[in-house]
Amino acid sequence: MMKNKLREKLARGEAVLGVFIPFPSPDVVEMCGYLGFDFTVLDAEHGPMNVETAAHLLRAAECGGIVPIVNVPSNSPQTIVRYLDIGALGIQVPQVNDKEEAQAIIRAVKYHPLGQRGMARPRAGHYGVVGSTQEYMEQANRETMIIASIENVDGMMHLPHILSVEGIDVFFIGPSDLSQSLGIPGQVGTPLMKSAVDTLVTQIRSAGRAVGIFAPDAAAARSYIAKGAQYIVTGSVGLLARAANEFLQEVRRS
Repeated sequence: MMKNKLREKLARGEAVLGVFIPFPSPDVVEMCGYLGFDFTVLDAEHGPMNVETAAHLLRAAECGGIVPIVNVPSNSPQTIVRYLDIGALGIQVPQVNDKEEAQAIIRAVKYHPLGQRGMARPRAGHYGVVGSTQEYMEQANRETMIIASIENVDGMMHLPHILSVEGIDVFFIGPSDLSQSLGIPGQVGTPLMKSAVDTLVTQIRSAGRAVGIFAPDAAAARSYIAKGAQYIVTGSVGLLARAANEFLQEVRRS
């Protein structure tokens, strides 16, 4: 397994910058590493990505020196283990709405004695040809991250209980889904949404835990970092769209 530099930076209190990749392009993942992003979130929840295509993106992440996190489709041990086995260094789980769901992630991601992850020596364990099984299990438990997404009113309501679960590295605020749950879908800039996000950030920080959030642009990223967020993710599509618009406007300027 790669050494998880992301966990080390978060432990030192540093802010880290990542990019959502919603399409199965190894070249884009590798390039994001060379560009200097700390991590990438491979979006298997919303995009057309499956386990087989994700495996190629994980190899590309290793080539580019960028930490690969997979945003899985569901909080299911059978789903989670497949992405871990092909080499994900972290699992981001959507819609974590109570303590029991948070505890289920720990069981699915970690090996004994921390959890009950299905035993195998897959690609993540060098196919069983390097080192011992015990060494691999200890390394996997140490290096693999868990990111719990809080993106629902239920998750907000149960957040104090969710925060009590040991072993979760980042509590990620998903503004888009949260806005829908609050009855104002897509209106992430409204006072109600800003208040909800600020409340979540304060609760997570007060518990001594790391805050993650999606930032659509650099200004939003700087604002969230100033409030104490550490795990900042932006979208590859938004980056491409802004760069393309700037280029076209510059070239076509009369």
